[in-house]
Amino acid sequence: MKASRTATKTTHVIKRDLVNRVIERTGLTRAQSRIAVETILDEMRGSMVRGERIELRGFGVFYTRPRKTGVGRNPKTGEEVPIPPGKTVRFKPGKHMSVSSSCRVATRGNARALLTKTLGQWAR
Repeated sequence: MKASRTATKTTHVIKRDLVNRVIERTGLTRAQSRIAVETILDEMRGSMVRGERIELRGFGVFYTRPRKTGVGRNPKTGEEVPIPPGKTVRFKPGKHMSVSSSCRVATRGNARALLTKTLGQWAR
């Protein structure tokens, strides 16, 4: 897949790129491909909201983890601001997935960055 935005150095994969890839590989219409991609993403989103683990063999595992409460600071005033507890999404790549070492480091902090890097390499 080619990058949709050329102004940045990193390659980004957006939903439109996934739809185009489905069109290329299956011959479905654009509308059908969009529905297929959106259905998959909606189901994944719903599973994450319910706290379910998503395991995609050969790709990886998405799961949620609780995030602790904390205290942040307002950068303008320096005033302490309470940060409520929440959940965060994590991603662990599968064993057989060929990803660079820089992507593996990203799993510890930012699942979204890892996913975009991984999809970019995986789709090639």
